[in-house]
Amino acid sequence: MLDNIELVETLENTKIKVNEVSQALNLDERTRQDIERLRDVYRSVARRGALLFFSLNEMSSINSMYQYALNSFLNVFEYSVKTSQTHSKLEKRLKYIIDNLTYNIYCYGTMGNISLEKYSIIKPNFLSLTNEAWHHCNLLTIQFHKKFNHILIDIRENLTEWIQWIEHEIPEKIDIPKSFNQTLNDFEKLMLLRCFRVDRIILAVKNYTIKIMEEKYIMPSVISFDAIYEQSSSTTPVIFVLSSGSDPTNDRQKLAKRKGNVDYDVFFNLIMTKSLREE
Repeated sequence: MLDNIELVETLENTKIKVNEVSQALNLDERTRQDIERLRDVYRSVARRGALLFFSLNEMSSINSMYQYALNSFLNVFEYSVKTSQTHSKLEKRLKYIIDNLTYNIYCYGTMGNISLEKYSIIKPNFLSLTNEAWHHCNLLTIQFHKKFNHILIDIRENLTEWIQWIEHEIPEKIDIPKSFNQTLNDFEKLMLLRCFRVDRIILAVKNYTIKIMEEKYIMPSVISFDAIYEQSSSTTPVIFVLSSGSDPTNDRQKLAKRKGNVDYDVFFNLIMTKSLREE
């Protein structure tokens, strides 16, 4: 067998190939582990993105016009990562990405949405606790028993104080009766306020948002055609759902000039006739 030079060379080559394959597999495993480590580092960004996307999806329960496609969301996600401020420290870089992503999604989600300002502030006329308020308060004791388990008893025993709080002009600005002001966190106070004063909840949520995040998250987003263009692609159409009297044609043409596309032959206006609207 040893005299068979061709066989010996084949075996030697096979051994070399086995070693090379083994080294390549080890390298692939190390590469895979490196990729896993890098991917884990950015999980906080992925979690924020998932939270924002599913929050947007829940908006459809408020109004059916609030519909957001995953592909469109991913375009904004990628745009946010690319345009985020860079930093040599990874922790800072991640914070910049998350902050930029959160605000861009806020602007994306509120673009054209119904403004909360349409809700009027009504001065209620509480003479006593309503059945509806009592029912909602009872739900708190069931679903959040740890924090609200004694609240119904406390209201019965200290009715005057609770009525004063409920009927106050700005109950969200004053202390809740008894120890609940210390034991409840800010969000739990919002839930309690929602039981008794629906008319104050919008302003209270705005104040809460400013405290937890920033004031810019309660401000209406300004429509920027340049930002819309940057977040779109050749396969992602931009659809304007217009209200009566609005016309984006002029802004669209200005955008085309800024981007160097002055060939207006590429623009097509589609007009929905009355018969199509009725269908």
